[in-house]
Amino acid sequence: QHGTSLSDVEIFMPHTSQWHKASSAPSPLSDMTITVIHNKCFLAEYDSNKLYQLCVSVYHTVTSSSITTEVITEWKNLPDLTYQRAALVNMNGCLLAVGGIEKDSATKTTILGFSPITNTWKTVGELKEPRYKC
Repeated sequence: QHGTSLSDVEIFMPHTSQWHKASSAPSPLSDMTITVIHNKCFLAEYDSNKLYQLCVSVYHTVTSSSITTEVITEWKNLPDLTYQRAALVNMNGCLLAVGGIEKDSATKTTILGFSPITNTWKTVGELKEPRYKC
């Protein structure tokens, strides 16, 4: 639905060529950046500083006549980003939030890294040029 924020999320399973409905998002989502790390989807909306993690577990039941796939999903809120981000990136299994924009429309060069151990963001680098919605 163009122009409408939705809470519906579907996951495509390439080995079965089927879409599976995930549990609904914590709030309606639109205009977002997403990346996947170890069966976890990380989503950040461009127009907010909210960050969500969607954990996906897939279970297969094999019988003599069929294979059944069950997809279990769980949403988790992560610490808010300090401002809207341009992109989420998976860099060797690390979650990075790149660039962004402040409320005063100043674009940013900051690269933040997320630590799941401390559940915090830390500045890990800078872009040469500011980026927003890249």
